[in-house]
This record gives sequence, structure tokens and C-alpha cells, in this order.
Amino acid sequence: YPDGQLGMPCLLLSCRYHNGFKWFLKDLHPFDFSPDRLPLLEVADMVKIDILHTPKNRQRHFLEQHGGNGLTFLAEKVETQEDYAYARDFGYSFFQGYFFSKPLIVAKQDVPGIKFHYLRMLQEINRPDIDLQQLDDIIRHDVSLTFKLLKYINSPFFGLQSVVTSIQHAMVVLGEKELRKWACLIALGRLGEDKPAELVVNTLIRARFCESLAPLAGLPTRSQDLFLMGIFSNVHVIVGRPLEEILETIPIAEEVKAALFGRHNRFREILELVVAYEKGNWPLVTELVIRNHLPEDQIPVLYLQAVEWAGQSIRA
Repeated sequence: YPDGQLGMPCLLLSCRYHNGFKWFLKDLHPFDFSPDRLPLLEVADMVKIDILHTPKNRQRHFLEQHGGNGLTFLAEKVETQEDYAYARDFGYSFFQGYFFSKPLIVAKQDVPGIKFHYLRMLQEINRPDIDLQQLDDIIRHDVSLTFKLLKYINSPFFGLQSVVTSIQHAMVVLGEKELRKWACLIALGRLGEDKPAELVVNTLIRARFCESLAPLAGLPTRSQDLFLMGIFSNVHVIVGRPLEEILETIPIAEEVKAALFGRHNRFREILELVVAYEKGNWPLVTELVIRNHLPEDQIPVLYLQAVEWAGQSIRA
């Protein structure tokens, strides 16, 4: 706003307190933020800063100076692991950028052995015919997995009359579909323990969103495959190895594999729609919705439901 013309922020302040609105200050440049504009910060709840084009010393000074005033800060254009690390250390609470969808490839020998354990779990759970004995062996090798499975199956959600005390019994009670989903969620969480939490959450949202589109896309019997497509579309980012290498040993449906490698099919159309929605590419979203004869008004509802489900899954 021009000097002395801060009427609109004052109006927003009134709205904020009377109607519960939050005010988001975007495209801020700390290096040219003059003192006469401080009233903007007094009414803002969150400040978004372009870390790519703002000197680090200016960012640090600005956050130190204003971080104690109830403001939260969002780092925009987080492109690398280094960007994320220093932004987090500076005091940013939220992060936005392509770093969360780019794989950081590491040498195979540098991938922790425990990650291969969970990749093996994904491999077993995605076989056409699950070998329960093999899966039992994998779960038994990790005490925490046994605990999580038994805690889950004995939760009030299932309302069982007797306590389940064995892995085999728990797998039978869950059933194949729910067992696959549970194992995928657990494996994904463990694979992403050394990654930003946002990456795992984004992957869960993507998987659930893909799954929920199955009936609308005329693929009601392929919902599980669409869920897995969402999971595996980000697994290379989480593990830090090329997708081709990971999928060499994972037995997933050929349509899913083709879609993940960029080959055009119905599954690829759904994946492109989901990714376009994530990025806010509304022209492409509209194009894909029309091309696939989807009800456009239901897409936002399904996305918000996927966000809520992912949050609940992480908390569980």
C-alpha cells in the first residue's frame, strides 16, 4: 500500500476479530520493508517470504525481529534439502516448494537397511496372492510393527468381543483389502521417518484422493490399485532411489506401473488430475475433468476428505 494508505488492513483487522478471518501477508520482501508499513504486520497472522530471492541474513534478521509477535512464517520456493534445513532452523513453520516432490537420489549403499525391510514389506503386500506367512515373518522382525498391528486390531473401531493376540489372527480379521492398506500406511510412515512430515502427508493425501476418484472414473473395482498408484508416485522421493529401481521388485498392476512411468492410460489421467489439483493448475484440472467425464463439483469435496483422512491416519 502507498504510504499512509493502510485503510484496507484496518478493515481486515476488524473482520478478523469479528468474523474469525485470518490475514495472510504474501510477497513480502524483508529487505525493503519500511517502518511505516509495520501496521501490516500488526494485523497479519502469517507472512509468506520468497527465500530464493531474499538474502539469508535479511530473512534471519526479520524473523528474529518479528517472530515473537504471534506471527508465523511460510518459506516459499523451497527447492532443495539445504533450503528446507536452513528455513526450518531460521524459524519458519510452513514450507512450500518443489523440494517436496523431487527425489534426492543417494547411493544404494547409503540407504539404511531398515528401509529395505519396509520395501520388502511393500513387495509382499502387493503380490496378487498375499503370502501371510512371509508377511508374518516380516512383521515379527520389527517389535513395533507387531505392537501397532495388535493395537490397531484391538481398538474400539473394530469392536471385537475377544482380544486378538497373534499376528496371524490379526491379519485374518483385517481381511486382505484392509491388511494391504494398513501395511502400506505403516511402511510409508517408516520409510519417511527421515524426511519432512509434509512429504508423507502429501503422499497419503494423493493416495486417498486417487482412490476416491475410482467410482467417478468408472473404476470402482480398481480403487486399491489407484491408492497404490498414489503411494508409489512419491515413494522414490521418500526412499531416495530411482522409481524404476524400486518398482523392479514390487509386483504392482501393469496399468499402474505404466501410469507411474508416464505412459498414457486411464490411470495416468487420474494421476495427472490429482497432481494438477495439488499444484493449483486449474486450467489443466478443468481439462482433465471434462475429458474424463467427471463431476467437477465433487472434486473439491473428495480432496478435502482426503486431507482429513491423511491427518487422521498420521495421528493414529
